[in-house]
Amino acid sequence: MDSKAQRSENKFLNTLKGAACLLVVCIHCRFPGAFGELVLAQARVAVPFFFVVSGIFLSAGASSPERLRARAGRTLRRLIPQTALVWTVYTLYSFLWQALHGWSIAQLLSEKLSSQEIKVFLLFQSGRLVWDPAYSFDHMWYLFAMVTVMALVWIFAPVLRRIRVPVCIVLLAGLYFGMLLQVVYPIRPFGISIRTWYVCRNWLLMGIPFVLLGNILSEMELPDRGGRTDTIAAIAAIFGAALTTLEYARFGIKEIYVGTLFTLIGLTVLALRHPAWEIGPLHRIGRDDSAQIYYWHVLVLSLVDWAIALIPGMQEFVWTSVPFAWCKPVLVMLLSGIAAIAIRAAKQHGLEKKNQ
Repeated sequence: MDSKAQRSENKFLNTLKGAACLLVVCIHCRFPGAFGELVLAQARVAVPFFFVVSGIFLSAGASSPERLRARAGRTLRRLIPQTALVWTVYTLYSFLWQALHGWSIAQLLSEKLSSQEIKVFLLFQSGRLVWDPAYSFDHMWYLFAMVTVMALVWIFAPVLRRIRVPVCIVLLAGLYFGMLLQVVYPIRPFGISIRTWYVCRNWLLMGIPFVLLGNILSEMELPDRGGRTDTIAAIAAIFGAALTTLEYARFGIKEIYVGTLFTLIGLTVLALRHPAWEIGPLHRIGRDDSAQIYYWHVLVLSLVDWAIALIPGMQEFVWTSVPFAWCKPVLVMLLSGIAAIAIRAAKQHGLEKKNQ
């Protein structure tokens, strides 16, 4: 791959990031009916894709263990404050929501800080420490998982290039074996049913292998072979989407599908080979606002639902209105995008004021 292209912005990767953050919204705010479930199944590619992107960025200029460790360290210095800020905002919002709904702070703390919830958080980055009835979804698991993965990259940087392929293969095998157990032979590791969503979806079985997958793909030689590499990658992405549809039809909604892996590899290879490809609006969203949309869309969704509940008769209308059900995911995307733009503008204003 052209080294100059590697150093410059990958517009196709940012385009895919823009699409991925909108797909995450579709996971937490579904379109109605069978179509909504099918979109949800296809959207399962989004979070693993963000892990893959992090693995790609680890490779940029990080050919030696020292550079790899430095890059992981810079990512941690950026990620830890962001994670702390997002978690703090959601926790304060949760306290406010619970207080206005008749809960005491002691009740909320007893739920969030029980030994079981702490165990779930440490093992799986989930539990009441990162979600509760105020906002219902544990999307922050990704941030805590990324912190864990980057810390492990920093620790194991001297040997990472030697072990990354077998570790990636073993952990992906473990992930899909766990998904198979969910279907054919449920077990209870750590006293938690393997059918619980976060038992297979965590830093170990999803975070590490997909970060390593991005790292491996970004450093592979991807010859053109008369255009056959692009053709194979495109076929892999299409086959993955079709296989995901078949898996959804047979097994229902899962955290990840076998087809997801094919889609990820195909799209990532195309993005690495064609960094200039872009879809204008999605490229801008991915480049500028995808992180903020990911952070805050669950808060936006909770505020929308809260506002609906406060308007007399509105909740009954919403539950029975098919047109509103179709519009709601789009509304949450738009509001989340506006919030992201406002945050970006505020940051830019702060930097300009600081530099004056």
